[in-house]
Amino acid sequence: MDAFDTLSDICETRHAGDGRLRLSPANADQLSAVLSTANRHHLPLSAEGAGCYRWMDGAREHTPLLLDMRHISGVLDYQPEDMTLTVLAGTPIGEIRQLVAENGQELAVDTDCPESTIGGLFASGWNGLRSRSLGLNRDKIIGMEAMLPDGSIFQSGGKVVKNVTGYDLTRLLAGAHGTLGLFTQLSVRLTPAPRQRRMLLWPYAHLQTAAQDMLKASQVVQLASCGTIPASLIPTIGDSPLCDAEVLGWAIIDDGPLAIRELTSRLFQALGKTLIALDDGERLDAAWDELLAAPRTFLNEQGGMIEIGYPPAAGAEVLECALEGTNDGIVYADRGVTYSRCRMDYPEPIHQLREKLQAFGAHLQFRGNGPEGLDYHGKISAWPWLQKLKNELDPQHILNPGHGVFRAT
Repeated sequence: MDAFDTLSDICETRHAGDGRLRLSPANADQLSAVLSTANRHHLPLSAEGAGCYRWMDGAREHTPLLLDMRHISGVLDYQPEDMTLTVLAGTPIGEIRQLVAENGQELAVDTDCPESTIGGLFASGWNGLRSRSLGLNRDKIIGMEAMLPDGSIFQSGGKVVKNVTGYDLTRLLAGAHGTLGLFTQLSVRLTPAPRQRRMLLWPYAHLQTAAQDMLKASQVVQLASCGTIPASLIPTIGDSPLCDAEVLGWAIIDDGPLAIRELTSRLFQALGKTLIALDDGERLDAAWDELLAAPRTFLNEQGGMIEIGYPPAAGAEVLECALEGTNDGIVYADRGVTYSRCRMDYPEPIHQLREKLQAFGAHLQFRGNGPEGLDYHGKISAWPWLQKLKNELDPQHILNPGHGVFRAT
């Protein structure tokens, strides 16, 4: 019996359209058997949930096996009074939202894909729009169970917020794109849901002006998030006074009604521009979903974009440098991230821009599929340590080869 026959006996399998064998383990035991078999026969595999965050990683190496984690799903423990939740890694974010909303709580992760799995979202490294005010996704994990490429299980943390059992390995796997191990269970910290939400929108003709104003807005008041976006990505504005704008400035306020009115007034005085306010309702929900989907839509339309992380104090200098010559980008002004479409003859201009940005403590990564010779991540100081860790945990290099920082270029 060859390896593929063995895998077919372990769990549900079918041939994907690209010629790969899709494996759908139903539980951790089947997943362990799949991984140990693949490891023993040196068969590389790619693991994913709903695939909502492929855009974060671009092209990957083609592997003979595709591991579908969505069937390892379900709620294991929910303690509303402690605001903690333990779920299997394939559980959809939408199901979690519905469950905890009944108690006025939320898992404070921002995604436009309710079908995305919690394990896939945390492994992708996507932090959502409100990470400045609510923290990074990895900080919401209080415990985990994960599986190594040989099928062995390890645990870190626990089910309560103050648990400090073992080394904090969650930060290692969160954002690693499944290259070091696969989440099987996650215990997370919940937060009270916002009492009210308001989205503020401003029209602009030029991206640079909008970005500078939103940077100013983030310094004037405490916002859940703010930034800029091409107006075409928010079709909900319809025939409003914003419809002729090239670029929109936006801000999200999560607070009580009185505080929201006060913060809105202060922003109006600080920026001195006409604004439109969207409050709780279908129109706000639609605009919020469009805002969340913008980076993915942005990338799918163009095929590649640059992501720049920068210290907030250097925001003005970085924006001037990064957005020079373009009116087409997404800026999260309050948390130091800029997305800009690549319309340049790269890769050389990207390398040059990366060097210029380093003077401001900024770091540039390329998202999507770039040409041969492109350095996607730039210099990573921990690279030798990461390589050693990969070789230790995955000596056969079977798990998600070519993902994340382990891309060939």
